Amino acid sequence: MRRERSELSGYLGIEYLLTMGIAQAGILMVGCVASQAGVGAIRAAQVLLGPTNVIGSAAMVFTTTEVARRPDAPQRDRWRLAAAISGGLATTIALYVGILLVMPDSIGRHLLGDTWSGAASVLTPLCVVGVAASLGAGPVATLYGLGLARATLHLNVLRAVFNIVFLSIGVAHWGALGAAWALAITEMLLVPVWFVRLRIALARGEEKRSAQAPIDRLAEQQRENLSLALIEERP
Repeated sequence: MRRERSELSGYLGIEYLLTMGIAQAGILMVGCVASQAGVGAIRAAQVLLGPTNVIGSAAMVFTTTEVARRPDAPQRDRWRLAAAISGGLATTIALYVGILLVMPDSIGRHLLGDTWSGAASVLTPLCVVGVAASLGAGPVATLYGLGLARATLHLNVLRAVFNIVFLSIGVAHWGALGAAWALAITEMLLVPVWFVRLRIALARGEEKRSAQAPIDRLAEQQRENLSLALIEERP
């Protein structure tokens, strides 16, 4: 059991480093290849999208814990929970980003000052990122709850490959806007992949019973990740 806990924590640590590393590399790429103004535009837009991170983190912690606490739950119930979380979260975030997209320029300038014009230029694709990521949150959290961090790591490696390819093309040709759409395309491509992977896991009965032990650590790590993300999003 101790070995399985260690493996789970190791996979989660690698996954976090991989995800955050690629994200930071993308920002640096924009600054090096495009302009510092492009970096500021993306950061400013991320500030406006900060509440979606709070909502998404809460949904992930709830779902992961709920799945882990019910090891004998029918597979059908797990699938329904994942679908419900994704649907509810996506609807909530879609409503929020919809408000952002129709927000008058006067309010945007009041909130972000001179950085509003840059943020507005990349806001649409980053809103797409938020909605697409929320659609995948249900199956991702369910896989965590089942103790299948190795499976999520594999798919996050795929995400890293997509991001590297799309960011390289997007930043080189369209700067910050290209970077934002690169992230959006990656998230949209991964949504069906997450659901397919969960379906396979449920059909095969894949689960690690000892997954309940590190759930508190996982929840704490997600809260710490959220705090770091909010700090980094400050203009």
